[in-house]
Amino acid sequence: MSGDSEEKTSGKGSRLGFIGERRANRRIRVLRQVVGWTRLLARLDGSDEAFIALAPFFKRYFAVDGFALWVREPGRWQLVFAWPPVLEEVTPRQLSWRGGQPATPREAFATPPGMTCRLDLLIAQQSSLPLGWLTLLRQADESFTVRERNLLHKLMGLFAAHLSAQVRVRDAEAQAMTDVLTGIWNRRYFEERYPAELQRARRYRRSLAVLMIDIDCFKSYNDTHGHLAGDQALQAVAQLLKNNLRTSDILCRYGGEEFVVLLPESDLEHALLAAEKLRREVAAEFLPINRSQTGGRLTISIGVSACPENGEGEMELLHQADRALYTAKKGGRNRVMGTEVTARSALALEAAQQGDRPAFMK
Repeated sequence: MSGDSEEKTSGKGSRLGFIGERRANRRIRVLRQVVGWTRLLARLDGSDEAFIALAPFFKRYFAVDGFALWVREPGRWQLVFAWPPVLEEVTPRQLSWRGGQPATPREAFATPPGMTCRLDLLIAQQSSLPLGWLTLLRQADESFTVRERNLLHKLMGLFAAHLSAQVRVRDAEAQAMTDVLTGIWNRRYFEERYPAELQRARRYRRSLAVLMIDIDCFKSYNDTHGHLAGDQALQAVAQLLKNNLRTSDILCRYGGEEFVVLLPESDLEHALLAAEKLRREVAAEFLPINRSQTGGRLTISIGVSACPENGEGEMELLHQADRALYTAKKGGRNRVMGTEVTARSALALEAAQQGDRPAFMK
């Protein structure tokens, strides 16, 4: 009997020892993952080259086949990296906030084709605004386990501490790149963003349009109503333009009474239609002087160019749009001009105008 008891006790001890060993090994693996993640964060400086280092980590430890990372910017999420590169083509680059609250990528970003399972992770510190959002994707129909989810939530806490410094820098940079008067992006922001957007369009063989916009006879408006009214008019025009653009479009004050707009994923034909919509909206608005008076209406002239229709070089596209703007001003103002207009574009724009004659001309 005593022998049987000893064997049972020995067997139970072996099982407990095996379970204890499994737990210890699991803790060691988790510790290695946390240490690896901490070392990885130390190398992240915000550049694409740094963020690509996340790919092998997620692939190795979480069997991930793709991911997208957004970081908070004023009023929106901004996509900073998507892997593999093909994922960038179907991932929204900006997600606007609604009523001061962020719309989550889960709401706005559909699971890409070829991916079956996803996990959306908020990157935030306690009692503070969210700093980022990470979407992990799998091709296999295998949900993330509870253990994986718990570990990832811990890793996101470490990520939030790392991103907080970067977000503060981004907020400061955004403030420096915002036009004080109108609240839209300034020329410095345009000069940084434009090359990146154009490079992306060329890389993925996408369209990109440039609108150069100038307020007609603005000096006369200033002389008549005063510079304060002129400032109010600039603010009103900027708001009208912003309200009639997509969230993915980039509106900047280029200088004085001139604005520039980048229209990603827009060819020449659609850019001309978008420009004509802007022209109509501004022409129909009574602009304020003070609470009891309006300064009447202002009009805008717009020059349009597009990649690849009008070229693919930075200076080339800007020159084409600026030249079209000059032609619009010289041709009578209050119109949209493109350097090239197909018969189809002309018919589509004529229908959009609904009898409003001022338009673009070839």
